[in-house]
Amino acid sequence: MKIILTGMTGTLAPYVQKALLQKGYEVVSWNRADLSTEDQEAINQFIEKEKPDYFFHLATGPQSWIEKIILALKPTQIPFLFTSTESVFDNTQEGPFTTDIEPKSTSDYGSYKISCENLIKEQYPEHSYIVRLGWQIGLLPEKNNMLTYLVKEDILHASDEWIPSTSFMPDTANGLIQIIESLQPGTYHLDGNEDNWSFYQIASALKEAFNLPIEVLKDNNFNHNNRLLNDPILTQSIQKTIEQIRSRIQ
Repeated sequence: MKIILTGMTGTLAPYVQKALLQKGYEVVSWNRADLSTEDQEAINQFIEKEKPDYFFHLATGPQSWIEKIILALKPTQIPFLFTSTESVFDNTQEGPFTTDIEPKSTSDYGSYKISCENLIKEQYPEHSYIVRLGWQIGLLPEKNNMLTYLVKEDILHASDEWIPSTSFMPDTANGLIQIIESLQPGTYHLDGNEDNWSFYQIASALKEAFNLPIEVLKDNNFNHNNRLLNDPILTQSIQKTIEQIRSRIQ
């Protein structure tokens, strides 16, 4: 089984690639330096040559790129997976959020992802998986993940009134694979914060598990719930993953 994967210079895609390879998939990464996102004929030839079983679109790019990918996939109806975000829900909307709640974000990033979701639903609904993700946690403080944010300052002020949507990236990667292997096309949520931990609780647990050189101070400056409800549960909880990390260290 072969998968074309975009976004390899980003945060999540390398974890997805690793999980796919471990499960026996062949992974072909899209290198934008070699293949333009605007050349429809080149995209058609690339997909025709590789003949993937699935297409995973994790990269950020113009909506026209998505349109061209879908146009190339349509003749053979290759399944298309697109990673979206909990940021499609506005701060005026209070979670936890199910997939049938209308997203109303007015932020640039949230609005962009809503437009991408709508385009996919309009042009390729029967063969597409839209998967909304929360704030991702890596295993190292690198690139754009929660650990990187936590170690930016020596002292972290963390709200005990904010319930974020979040997952560890290896668990997210396995969840994405589970979706395409066992579920029908549609919109899904992947969120590992099953016990509704606050940001203060999460930051404190990560500090201990990874021995982070920070001081975590509790505050209540941000009061919000942006949890994504999984139905079915598609990823391991952050609580269980943190326990596993602690046990390995001990």
